[in-house]
Amino acid sequence: MSLVELSELKRLRFKPSGTIKSGGGNFPIEFIPRVGFQSAEIPGVYIWLSRKTETTGDVVYVGKAGNGIVTRMLQHRGGLRKNPSRVERIQNAIKKAENTCLEVWFRTSPEEKTEVTDAKVSFYSVEEEALITRFAPELNRANPPALRMMSSKDYLEEICIELESSSSEQGSLWRNAVSSMNNATLRSLRNALRILCESNYMADKKYNLKVIGGYASGPIRHKPLLAFGKIAKKLMTHKILWISLDGEFIAFPKDVAIADACSEKDGSFKISYFVANPEKFHLHSR
Repeated sequence: MSLVELSELKRLRFKPSGTIKSGGGNFPIEFIPRVGFQSAEIPGVYIWLSRKTETTGDVVYVGKAGNGIVTRMLQHRGGLRKNPSRVERIQNAIKKAENTCLEVWFRTSPEEKTEVTDAKVSFYSVEEEALITRFAPELNRANPPALRMMSSKDYLEEICIELESSSSEQGSLWRNAVSSMNNATLRSLRNALRILCESNYMADKKYNLKVIGGYASGPIRHKPLLAFGKIAKKLMTHKILWISLDGEFIAFPKDVAIADACSEKDGSFKISYFVANPEKFHLHSR
């Protein structure tokens, strides 16, 4: 978390827009708009602030709101019903805050888009990433299930639960990928994850996953990826393997012994080939 002066937030044009408290019934959190706050559907970015003193607070979360802050808070409220682990993290943050609530601060963003690596991107997406980098909020940190900690045999479903309600860029990439997956792609990813997660190669270490928009170089290029590795301070410090989210390719680091397997020219493998021939990849299944 990052302690920030309220004067700094005001300098950045943030304005208090409401509070978040623990909810009841079907909704684990409740957003209470600030009296007089304009709830127009204006795009922008927002932070959740855990107040420490009259003049300071910890930034615990940064998000973007393309259709306005009130709409985004309602999306949080509904989406969290499917994500008990994330609810627990948010409610813990609420309990630690002064007056057992988090303050929501919002700033508007330009409605036009900017160009990043030949793609049109909304200003609020760029600002969100910049603010996450600046404040390193606790609730934005990658906290998907570690492979050896997954509780069920449907590893893909557990990843879906963790990422689908996320407002981060990872969540956006994941939702876009899932929306274009057909049944064959989902089956291919599910089978590949099952083989990987039940192998000794993955089980003797604790790895996390990160969704990546794509690499310009490497074994799998210009495709959204699931990258597994060790994460420290939001950065993946040690990559272990990559799976393309179109369900086509998988790539391994050099420490995986591969016997007579038919790779693509860039060193990746067809996921269908991996699933059909796991014995060629010396992962030492349990």
